[in-house]
Amino acid sequence: MRAHGLALGLCLAIAMVISAWMVANTIRYVKLSNDTITVKGYAEVGVTADTGVWRGKLVARGLNLEDAYRELELAVQRFLEFASSQGIEATLIELEPANSYINHPVVDGHTLTGQVESYTLERRFSYTSSDVARIGEIARASVDLLRLGVDMQSWSPEYYVSAIDDVKLELLSKATANAMERAERLAESSGVKVGRLRSASQGVFQITPPNSTDVSDYGMYDTRTIDKTAKAVVTATYAIR
Repeated sequence: MRAHGLALGLCLAIAMVISAWMVANTIRYVKLSNDTITVKGYAEVGVTADTGVWRGKLVARGLNLEDAYRELELAVQRFLEFASSQGIEATLIELEPANSYINHPVVDGHTLTGQVESYTLERRFSYTSSDVARIGEIARASVDLLRLGVDMQSWSPEYYVSAIDDVKLELLSKATANAMERAERLAESSGVKVGRLRSASQGVFQITPPNSTDVSDYGMYDTRTIDKTAKAVVTATYAIR
């Protein structure tokens, strides 16, 4: 009976040693897997567009293709004359080939596909310039073409930053520095110090109008304004000690 008790005690002692070893190693594993700190860094900078694009299309209609084509040619001629009056050389305007559409009569809300009512021809155009302020002025002045009977659809000018990759690199550098600063402040309040950078990943890159709070999960590129704000987010993980 005494031998049985000794054996049982020995087994319990061994079990306690094994349990203690397992607990110690589990604690060690948890410490090692949690000796990092992950933060998000943010940076923004004002940028100014250096390229403007004005787009639109000329539209002509006729009972037959010949009439529609003559109307379109007249519209193109008047458009180029307008462009010349605005100081734009014809060679700088990109005119796409004409697209033609058949218009079918509609009766009681239903299209009669077997009949032809008229034809519509369209030519899209675009003009690109580094004089971004002038692009807007020309687009606004194009209303004169409507007074001449030219059926034209003018779209809002688009403004782009050509060196956007350089801006992006600058912002990523600043956002990473901001992440480090945030990590140091969080670590200081916890009584630890920030070590080496373990990993970093770029978040959403945004270009928005100034003072905008618009955010998109996929990023955004505002083309409506000349002056913009570029924003970048970086997620960084640092070792702590």
